[in-house]
Amino acid sequence: MSQPLTWSNKWRWSSPGLTWNGLAPETNKSMPSDNRISATISAADKTAVLAAIQTIRTKLPFLVNLTPDERKGLPKLADKTLAFDQKCAGYMTAHPELVPGFVSTPELAKDRTLVADFHQMHQDIFAVSDTNAEIETVSWNAEVRCRIGSGVPGRLAKDARAPRLASRPVHFLGTGWIESDVWRLESIPEGQTVDGPAIVESDFTSIVIDPGAQAWRDVAGNLVIHVHS
Repeated sequence: MSQPLTWSNKWRWSSPGLTWNGLAPETNKSMPSDNRISATISAADKTAVLAAIQTIRTKLPFLVNLTPDERKGLPKLADKTLAFDQKCAGYMTAHPELVPGFVSTPELAKDRTLVADFHQMHQDIFAVSDTNAEIETVSWNAEVRCRIGSGVPGRLAKDARAPRLASRPVHFLGTGWIESDVWRLESIPEGQTVDGPAIVESDFTSIVIDPGAQAWRDVAGNLVIHVHS
């Protein structure tokens, strides 16, 4: 049912089609369904997919991962050089005596066949191929399993350096600049009280102790901060 307009509706007098004490049209609050995929993967299908991926890895053991510098330094076969390579293949077959000694004709033939097979498989899988494009591996995924701890909660290692550092001025909201103590987190002894204003620093973070607050290291090495109300 339409509701009378009030000032809380946030309508303006300049809004087209509105009159004072009129009725606001109801809006359609239903949201369109955008659930394009509604599916599950059975355990059998998941096993089959993983087995297929493993088959690919087994069938392509020659794949190597190149560093960025290696990718830049290696010669590439693209649109401009593909026709030249095709002509070279014909000349090498017709006149093998002209092939330089450092070129292995059988290995070069294997490379050409491999490139052609790759493009054919790409066409079969993705229904598209670009025979003039360079072939490269975009990314690899690695899975590593190892023991990462002993089950005992870790803590920062003790630091032999002095716990107190040179004080410095720190600007706090409402109080302005205040000369503040500076402490090294790893070197603060257990139970040592740090009164604010202060800065507690470590090699990886800085902790601000506001004026009136108090901090200390507990048995586990944590920095506990008590903020006075």
